[in-house]
Amino acid sequence: MEVRINKFEEDLRRKNPNDSAYLDSMLSRFNRGLQETGLFKELKRREFYIKPSTIRSAKRRNKIIKNKQERRENALRARELQGYVGKGIKRINNSSKDDKRQ
Repeated sequence: MEVRINKFEEDLRRKNPNDSAYLDSMLSRFNRGLQETGLFKELKRREFYIKPSTIRSAKRRNKIIKNKQERRENALRARELQGYVGKGIKRINNSSKDDKRQ
């Protein structure tokens, strides 16, 4: 009984390996397979040594940036709930105060 090897080897047996389109498709499939396994990310991560203190400071910096973005989004949501459009310059629904000013 023959064990099914893998798709790459089966394709190599079936098709003409001298065809350039075939080689391109095989190469792209191979690269896609490596990306799915996460090998490229791991190689990039291990390319240089990064000190633990640098990693901690980068994490801290990213956390600060993320918190600023969240606060900004929450403030915009709160303004929208109060009836303001955009940066809070105009109101959506006109109240009696707006009519008295005009």
